[in-house]
Amino acid sequence: MSTPAVSFVMSVFNAEATVRKAISSILNQSYRDFEIIIVDDGSTDRSCLMIKDMSRRDSRIRFIKRDHQGLTQSLIFGIEASRGRLIARMDADDISLPNRLIHQLDFLEKHPDYGCCGGWAIEIDSFGVPFKYWKPAIDHDEIDRRHIGGRSGGMIHPSVIFYRELYDRVGGYSAEFSFAQDYDLWLKMAEKARLANVPEFLLKYRRLASAISQRKTAEQVDCIKSIHQKAIARRGLSQPDSSIFSSRRLSPPDFSLYSRSQHASQHKMKFSVAIYILLRSARRGVNFLESVWRVLLRRS
Repeated sequence: MSTPAVSFVMSVFNAEATVRKAISSILNQSYRDFEIIIVDDGSTDRSCLMIKDMSRRDSRIRFIKRDHQGLTQSLIFGIEASRGRLIARMDADDISLPNRLIHQLDFLEKHPDYGCCGGWAIEIDSFGVPFKYWKPAIDHDEIDRRHIGGRSGGMIHPSVIFYRELYDRVGGYSAEFSFAQDYDLWLKMAEKARLANVPEFLLKYRRLASAISQRKTAEQVDCIKSIHQKAIARRGLSQPDSSIFSSRRLSPPDFSLYSRSQHASQHKMKFSVAIYILLRSARRGVNFLESVWRVLLRRS
């Protein structure tokens, strides 16, 4: 078996509603030399069945099932199992756009002093409707200045690709951090190489009400504070005032808002479709709720 150039690493936990689309978006990349390491973190829904079905159809998918241990441990395990020179991150509820890898590999080839690059993202809701454009800074100095200033969000975790050698050299993801493990990794990598964000939209980033950052804000603040203090100590800098850390600072920054009126119009369109289905279903004697649900799923 030949060694792939890129290893996508994805952790999955109860993602039956989105995982098939997430995997398909990787398989549809215009660049083809990759493998997909999927670590199921103890799912109790149909995620495993879906992944197994897709892995039987494409040998590039390598499926690993384990007991629930959390995102950080799953990523560590997945990267240890990977074979590529480059590691690309991906989450089970997001969608990689077709030219993602082409843009990132082109950037890294032209900039050999860079070890990690992410990109911009279109934020979508649970129905797949876009409502914000997320455009983090593209320059290394600005990204690192933000991170060493105690603010996460300078890179979009599921959009990044980095060299496995650099990952190993900085110690990889730190098992002690259940949250903000990416923030810790970016700070460590920035001490050994340069980071960047490609000024292209590479990802559709799904924002769910049940996202970790919204359910576990207090724990995430504690992790970010600890990660920041360790980075300050490594770099021999003075410790900042602890008041810079707050839950308010954790929401993804630097958004260029997608038109709110356009977002509203999308939902109005869905409502109009639902009314149309109601009238049509009444004439045909079809269950209305089932029909509407099928339409909404098709549009996501």
